[in-house]
Amino acid sequence: MAELSPSVPPRGLLLLALALTGALIPHVSYLPGWLYVLSLLVVGWRTLVWLGRVRFPGKIVRGTAVVLATIAIVESSGRQMSLEAAGAFLVAAALLKVLEVSRRRDAVVLIYLVFFLQAAGFLFHQGIEDAAIGLVTIFLAVAAMVAVQASGAQGLPSGLPVLKPALSVMLVSIPFMLVLYFLFPRFAPLWSVALQSEKTLTALAEQMAPGDIASLSQSSGLAFRVTFERGQPQRSELYWRAMILDHYDGRTWRDSGKDRESSPARPAGDARFQYEVILEPTGQRYLPSLVGAGSDEGRIRRTDAGLLRHRSPVYQKLRYVVGSTGMAVTADLDDEALHRYLHLPEGMNPRSVEWASEFTQDLSAQEFAEKLALHFSSNAYFYTLKPSRYGRNDIDEFLFEGRRGFCAHYASATAFVARAVGIPARVVTGYQGGEWHPDGYLTVRQYDAHAWVELWDGERWLVFDPTAAVSPLRIEHGLERAVEEEGTFLTDQPLSPLRFRGIDWLNRLRLEMESLNYYWNRWVLSYDGRRQNEFLRNWLGLKDFAEGLYVLAGSIAVMFGLAMLVLWWRQREEADRPLVSAWKLLRERCESLGVEAPEGLTLGQLLALIATRLPALHSEAMELRHAVDQTLYAGAGDENLLARKLRRFALRIRPGAEATAAGNINKRPI
Repeated sequence: MAELSPSVPPRGLLLLALALTGALIPHVSYLPGWLYVLSLLVVGWRTLVWLGRVRFPGKIVRGTAVVLATIAIVESSGRQMSLEAAGAFLVAAALLKVLEVSRRRDAVVLIYLVFFLQAAGFLFHQGIEDAAIGLVTIFLAVAAMVAVQASGAQGLPSGLPVLKPALSVMLVSIPFMLVLYFLFPRFAPLWSVALQSEKTLTALAEQMAPGDIASLSQSSGLAFRVTFERGQPQRSELYWRAMILDHYDGRTWRDSGKDRESSPARPAGDARFQYEVILEPTGQRYLPSLVGAGSDEGRIRRTDAGLLRHRSPVYQKLRYVVGSTGMAVTADLDDEALHRYLHLPEGMNPRSVEWASEFTQDLSAQEFAEKLALHFSSNAYFYTLKPSRYGRNDIDEFLFEGRRGFCAHYASATAFVARAVGIPARVVTGYQGGEWHPDGYLTVRQYDAHAWVELWDGERWLVFDPTAAVSPLRIEHGLERAVEEEGTFLTDQPLSPLRFRGIDWLNRLRLEMESLNYYWNRWVLSYDGRRQNEFLRNWLGLKDFAEGLYVLAGSIAVMFGLAMLVLWWRQREEADRPLVSAWKLLRERCESLGVEAPEGLTLGQLLALIATRLPALHSEAMELRHAVDQTLYAGAGDENLLARKLRRFALRIRPGAEATAAGNINKRPI
């Protein structure tokens, strides 16, 4: 009796192991350490099983492992359900399933888990390299499925090829994939929820204490990319506003939450710059933009301070289009707002307050900025990624003793002194500058994070960057040039390609890889509802999603119809060769006259039988038999010509053709 579930062939196990390894790659960045220990234990146990040293674990061991893994996941996730926790549970389930893959049904279940793991991996990483790894993983999983299923099929050779059928399956699925990609409605992603922790998200914080932004300066992580469709600002204009920090408690600047949001978010005037931003996940709502920004997209709001906000925290790559006037933000501050922008904690930084009194009290915001910039540039102040540690009165210690700091120190001190002198001020955090790519787009990284100040002049907010007075290189050429002498650029990432931009071939390779990722993000990952509407309208002439759904349904129906036609064509009975058809016709005509022609007769034997049983056709039958021998065995004739002669001969075998015979036909076969 055959096994209900055959064992898994060795090549099926190998392909399955490779597919599982590929599916685990996207999850490596967030998995807790104990899962790596579990994977080593699983590999070790499975190896001992293969060597015949131990048996497959029993039900008690497997059940205990599942319970312990579940408890570990719950505890390591802080007892909160999240994408990371769900992904870890899926990984643990796949690893534990490896311990019991001994039959075909177990392998099939594990293959399905591999597909789920790979799909879940795209929730965390969606780069072009991740897509390439995913394609290879799916190919290996499909090949493993072919190998496993073939092992249970009757009559198939053990060495049946599996890679070619797997490749065929993937190629056939491409049209279906493209139709779904272009036509299926682009709903908001279901995974726009917080991860268990935001340790994998490198972004600006919602508060700023001395040294906070300096920590971002050691990260080469991508913040966002920008493509300018109209206008191109100077580098000194590239101040990407993200957050306004207006409350100071003596140590930390925070957002007071008084910046109201309004809709729509269209620019207040004619946009000088029109640009498209592809933002990396931040876990926050801020959308970096130039001054005077606005957008026509319904999911974007603008605050009273001129900042852009997304309707929900950004947990995936986000594409949005912005127009910026490049003009200072105007406003009409009421008494409450003026008090908020002038508030200082009592008893903090007394030397700075006293020093501020030396400024002329009737200075305008512009005059104050010029005077403070002159002070910073004409005295021994230093811009550094390794500032001194300052105590309780940190601004006093920075201004009059240490004089070494990062942009956060200069912005904090400037806003404090401005308020002390009676000028409303606020700290702005965001990014400054970026790297222009030869293809024409701008790449802004985390080390471009920056802080500056906006001063109120009675009608509008003036941008003042004290860092520019201390280190003009930071604004004009970027962080790398600004800290070149102290050698602190990306010291925490010694192997980063950005540290080797002086090596021409390596830098070109880096730029090419960045271009691939950029276009992948722009044209594939950023294909959202807006772009789908444009595609339906401009390319297919459709007005709305309803018509698009009809096209989608029709396309799927056509593809299924074509698939059925192809299957029918492949499974149809192949047409006989002309010679074989003539042979069959000859046998049928003989049997219609009672001349039995057994299936085992060769064509020559059949013609000899006809010559014996139908004397009137004896001569012609023997000539045809000679022609058969010459054509089929001596290779001296035309097979198609022989088939036509046999067909004409068969048609002559009809009632009456036996009239010259001996009277009776012996019906016994020879």
